[in-house]
Amino acid sequence: MNTARAALALGLLLAACGTKKTGPDAAATGTATGTATLPEVKTETVVLEPLVHPETCSIGHEGILLDLGFEGSRPELGLRDDGLSATEREGATWERISTHSLTLRFVGPPDGTEGAPSPDGGRGELHVDARLRGVTARSVSLYLNGKALGTMSLTHGETTLRSLRSSVIGILPGSNDLQLRFNGLPKGSTDAAAEIDWIRVGYGGDGAYAAPTFSEATTSATLGGVPRRALSLRSPAFLRCSGYLPQHAVLHASLGLSGHGDGDVEVRVARDAMAPKSLGTFHVRGADDAAWLPVDVPLPDDVTDQLGALELVVRRASPGTRVLLGEPRLAVPIVPAPAPHASARGVLLVVLGQLSPKLLSLYGGTNAMPELEALGRSGVVFETHRATTPWAAGALASMLTALSPRLHGATDEGARLAATPVTLADATREAGVATAFFTANPTTSAPYGFDRGWQSFFVAYPGAAGGGAAVFDEAGKWITAHKAERFLVVVHARGGHAPWDVPVDDLKSIAPDGYTGPIDPLHAAETLAKARRVPPLLRFTDADRTRAWALYGRALAGQDAALGRLMSALRDAGRDADTTVMVTGDCGLDEAAHVPFGDAEPLVDGSLAIPLVLRPAGGGAGVRSKTPTSSVDVGRTALLELGLVPPKAFGGDDLRERTGERDGRVLEASLGNKRLLRWTHFIWRGGDTKDELCDLEADATCAADVAALHPLALEAFRRESLLRDRLERTRPPREPLRLDEAVRSALITWGK
Repeated sequence: MNTARAALALGLLLAACGTKKTGPDAAATGTATGTATLPEVKTETVVLEPLVHPETCSIGHEGILLDLGFEGSRPELGLRDDGLSATEREGATWERISTHSLTLRFVGPPDGTEGAPSPDGGRGELHVDARLRGVTARSVSLYLNGKALGTMSLTHGETTLRSLRSSVIGILPGSNDLQLRFNGLPKGSTDAAAEIDWIRVGYGGDGAYAAPTFSEATTSATLGGVPRRALSLRSPAFLRCSGYLPQHAVLHASLGLSGHGDGDVEVRVARDAMAPKSLGTFHVRGADDAAWLPVDVPLPDDVTDQLGALELVVRRASPGTRVLLGEPRLAVPIVPAPAPHASARGVLLVVLGQLSPKLLSLYGGTNAMPELEALGRSGVVFETHRATTPWAAGALASMLTALSPRLHGATDEGARLAATPVTLADATREAGVATAFFTANPTTSAPYGFDRGWQSFFVAYPGAAGGGAAVFDEAGKWITAHKAERFLVVVHARGGHAPWDVPVDDLKSIAPDGYTGPIDPLHAAETLAKARRVPPLLRFTDADRTRAWALYGRALAGQDAALGRLMSALRDAGRDADTTVMVTGDCGLDEAAHVPFGDAEPLVDGSLAIPLVLRPAGGGAGVRSKTPTSSVDVGRTALLELGLVPPKAFGGDDLRERTGERDGRVLEASLGNKRLLRWTHFIWRGGDTKDELCDLEADATCAADVAALHPLALEAFRRESLLRDRLERTRPPREPLRLDEAVRSALITWGK
């Protein structure tokens, strides 16, 4: 959604929890823990719809169902593509497994059947049932959370239903691991070990188990003459959808029964490390003239604005009947969009290179940049802005295309901006806008694909006359020459990236006193690169670190002064009042790194946090926004400021609409095949041998992996990552770099 969370508050005032009937239903009744009167909402945005996007949810019956044949279950189960492939077998999709072992992760069931059964028999035995087919393995041994459950035999080419029982092993209330080890594999064989359709882990059962896979449970049913798509489930069963629970959200569903009898459905919210909260229990009855029971359940404030899971639990149903969950969906009201603002005649985007917001007094730091701070006082300061990658060229490409690195091609140091994405230069040029690009970074020069579409393209390589400030001064001259035109100007400055523009005469006054080490302004990037290698080619001392940070601060002061000259040129050209100015960084700094100031630093939150200031045309009152924003928002905003419609391929949001409080937006970053997602106060990293979860509220440094403590949040991140993987199936082909001699020389000075 593009609407701000603060604006949503005007759309719907909810009571604590409850239900609302929207029509008569003589054959079905409902009860809930509270009631609420909902104002009429004419338009809603659906944020969760299991029958349309089944990959966002899971279903279970008599415990947890691990549906390996369903692609949407892969992130939930923690499965990766290595050694796995889907295959069609007996009218169903199976997983063909070519590894010696496989670990499936799942979250404990929502019906309270956690832990081992009590001594008095409580919940009965733990049942593990599987539908599988042998290929080369003779058997498979199963382990639940490291404890042996037993072994299932396999026969080549034969589909079988196998079961294991245990009275001493139980399901944990949070995250669980079910490990499969295949036995008797022929030595050196490259064929698959086995094929698996599904595995069920739960307590008790009523004879032979029949799995309600998502495809088999999806049906169409007509009650009271009204047809609906629905999930048809036998008791006990559940539908669980994990993700972000928005404020002011309402669950809409129609409940019914297939057959005669009755049943009970409970609506709950589950959160990590907390007891589930019941939002209502509904009683449905089946009859020849039965109608749907319409249900509207608002989510109370104490369970929203966080990651969790919405659950519909079939508590009970008469024998031989099935409960119908008709078209369940979670929706939030849409409030009217803000009035359109006047279009600017010019947009000036200044990207100040490597820059951490923690260092700026604008963000509560101590390193004053008065020109940037002046812009912040007359515009919007975004406090939770993140780059899409720690690779500077990739982050700038996201600003120019409103796409993630995997979709625009500049994914790492060896890749260039692909030729296929529509760029800001393309979109504005077609509208008759004059365009110019000025860069002091060799990785955003022509060989990297950044010259495409600009009417004017200027590069100031390290060592060029005027140093890193040359791009500001040249941009000022260009604005003066084009002051009568609508324009888009992008300046990619060196910012805090070495080599640093510090006069030799100033070195005596820069800390530490009496410094005689190897860090000098001109060759600092090369020296730091040597110290960063493993093993290091150069020892990096505390004095070296102090000198590097001091040079960095002095260089930023010079860049800020150059920004001031550029703003003066804008005013002198008479264009300050009709030009929107955005100032940001390309990537941040990993301040915890032993050797700082590296390009394409590790994919951590510290190397992604960057400042962002938007000063609208003519200025305005200083505003601070905590709403999450990203590099992809910059390109969309630039076009909207010019009164242009962004191309269909453009992602991102309008920064003008993201001036409220924190909301449930996911911020994505990547480097190569690694991905990082930031969602509420959690950070998830994946792409290596395992994924990790960090809770910023408990650990601001992200030193601890809390995946085991937050299984629902982990499940939500995995599903979100799967959705993004699907969007990236049309990613552009990797385009090789062809560097000329000037760029090769500049990259050496850049530390490459």
